[in-house]
Formats: sequence, C-alpha cells, structure tokens
Amino acid sequence: SLRGGNPVRLEEVALRRSLPDTGVDIWEVEKSLEQVDDLVKVQNWQGGRESTTHALEVLSRNEPAIFARVPAASRAQATAAMAELRKNIRTLQDRIVAQDVTGSNLQLRRTLWFFDLVQLAMLSDLKVEVPAEYQKLPRLAGGWVMLRFTTNRGSFTGLLDGFNAPVTAGNFLDLISRGFYNGTKITRVERFNLMQTGDPKGDGTGGFTDPATGKRRTIPLEIRPARREAEITAAAVIERRADYTQDRFSVDPLKLREEMEKLYQKYIEGDEQPIVYGRTLEKFPAIPLGPPGVLSMARYEKDPNSASSQFFVSFSDPELTPAGNNLSDGKYANFGYVTQGLRVLRKLRVGDVIQKVEVLDCKEAQFQETRDQDFAGSAIYTAKAAPNTNLETLCLPLPKPKLIR
Repeated sequence: SLRGGNPVRLEEVALRRSLPDTGVDIWEVEKSLEQVDDLVKVQNWQGGRESTTHALEVLSRNEPAIFARVPAASRAQATAAMAELRKNIRTLQDRIVAQDVTGSNLQLRRTLWFFDLVQLAMLSDLKVEVPAEYQKLPRLAGGWVMLRFTTNRGSFTGLLDGFNAPVTAGNFLDLISRGFYNGTKITRVERFNLMQTGDPKGDGTGGFTDPATGKRRTIPLEIRPARREAEITAAAVIERRADYTQDRFSVDPLKLREEMEKLYQKYIEGDEQPIVYGRTLEKFPAIPLGPPGVLSMARYEKDPNSASSQFFVSFSDPELTPAGNNLSDGKYANFGYVTQGLRVLRKLRVGDVIQKVEVLDCKEAQFQETRDQDFAGSAIYTAKAAPNTNLETLCLPLPKPKLIR
C-alpha cells in the first residue's frame, strides 16, 4: 500500500522532519511555511500571502518562548538565524505578490534553510545517548556537519546528521579528518540506484584499518525509528489537518493556537524512540531512502555490524519508491544527504576518483540556482523531462562539529 499525498522529493524536507522536537511555537511556523508550497503550486496567491503573514505573526508572538529554549552559548547564533528567517519570509512575500511561481518555490526553500538554522541553535546542547559498548567509537555529538567532496568530474556537497546517526556520522567524520577518503576510487555505479566508494583497495572488499589497533574498524548498524507522525499513513493525515486547521481558524488566533497544540501533541507522539543498534528495522526510519542523494553506509548483507569505510549515495526514485516503501529502508545506516551536486554524482563512473573530502566552515549561507534535468520525477520518464530551475545549498553557517573520539 503506497503512501497517499506527495512523495518527499527533497533531501532538506527529509532532514527537517527527522530533527528532534523544538516545541509547538516553532512547529506552527514550519506548518505555515510548508502550506505555502501547495498554495503556490495552484497559484493561490492570496492564501500564500496569508500563510507567510501568519508565520511572521507566530514568530513575533512567540519569540520569547522560542529563545527561552536556546542555550545561552547559542543565543547569538539563534538571533542571527532568526533575523535572516524574518528577512527571507518577507522576500518570499514579495515573490508571492509578484505571482512568480518559480521565484516563490526557490525562495521558500531558501527560507526553510534559515528556519532550520534556528532549530539547530535550539538543539545545540542536545546529547544523543549511545550505548556503552559503542562509546569507544568516534561519534558526532548531535548537530549537522557540511562537507565538500571533490572528484575528477566536479564537486558535490553533503550534510552529516549527528542527531539520528551519531556513531555512523562520527566514524565518517573521523575518517575525513585522517584524509582516508582522499584518492579513493568509485567502485560501483548503478544509474538509477547508487554510487559507492570508500574502499582503499579499489576492488570493493576493503575497509579502514585502525593504526592504533592494527585491526579493521567496524561500526554497528544504527537506525533511529521515525516519530509516529512520520509513519506512512499518519504523516499525510497530520499535514492535512494542520492545513485545514490553519484555514478554518485563521481569524481566531486563540482557537487556532488551541487546535494546533492538539495536533502538535499527535505530531510528537513517540518522539523519544531510542536509536536501534545491531539489527535491521521493520518500522519507518527517521532518515528514509526517499529523495535522491541519501548518504548511507555499505555493509555485508549477512552481518549488520560489518560497515567500516565504504559508503554509497542512493539515487532512489521518490515516485516509484516513496519514503518508507523502499525495500532497503531500515536495512542500512543512513547518515546524511547531498544538498548540492547530484548532477555531478550522476556523471561518476567506476574508476573515477574522490580527490578530497573536507569539512566546510561557512560564515554565511551560500546557495546557487541551477537549470538542469528534472531527476525528481519518475526514472522512467527522465529522458523526456524538461529542464527545471533548482536551488542547491553550497554552505550553511553551522557550529563547529563536536567529534568525540
């Protein structure tokens, strides 16, 4: 049974929905901004203006409550992100007033990245629990880390997620700090499936040998179950009810707040589910193989704890295999997404080289608009798809990674 509604086609949507809870105040802003996407698609410009206005009103009314949840050390970061979020919402309003469909869609995606930066500031002190038997492995203590991969065919950018895969992302970041991936070859390419690399031998059998022990370092299969709202049937219901509630009670702020609070409680139900280690997961994972560009660890089929250094980037088709319906969901440790350069990834062939992988330290957000073939649609029709304008994220001003060795 396939999930109803629109499939999750964009990596940033999947990342945002996998973030830990940041409270009803910020959730209401998120739902108002997400509503803009559907309104712009049908050119409901009046509705788009109302949704962006409501988002600004919620931010103004609840700003003290939002900042009360920000750790003291991250107040400056949150203040800067909030200012950028407000500015970008107003720019989004300008695009909507101009009835610019493409401009509105691109500006909405840009705006939501600044929304994410506010949430990351709120979550800056969050500690993800890791079982004692894995605490000797490198781990990323929460947060996101942005990386640039340079290849002989161009570069692409990715985000590591320490909230949902702290050990997997920590292992990956540790290998990057050692320069392990510099010069590794692409060992496997399947056009509409994946690209795999990370083997120093170059034949698909190698891994990382820790010089401190002289042994191959392996990490456990690590998967966080999604909160209940993200399950296949529940997510679409929550989204529809949030849209309906915002429309119905738009002129009654107190009633709207009351109804949104009820939906929010359903949204976060089961939010504190612990990460599952050492076994596959039958439930819907927090980071699904939905949109193209998922970063995932390769492993031996019969040993869930055999991942070492090899990783793959999935090109899963969100139309044919919606998030939660992919047969590989819950069987591999997904630890991030590619935010820029998917067209470079699709050009890579066996024997091409990852020349360098580096952690990015950005002072300001950087984006680029590209006009490229639409790979978000079904792979069957890719050859016939018309070029479309896309927004790619080159860099975000993220805190310094907290790598624990």
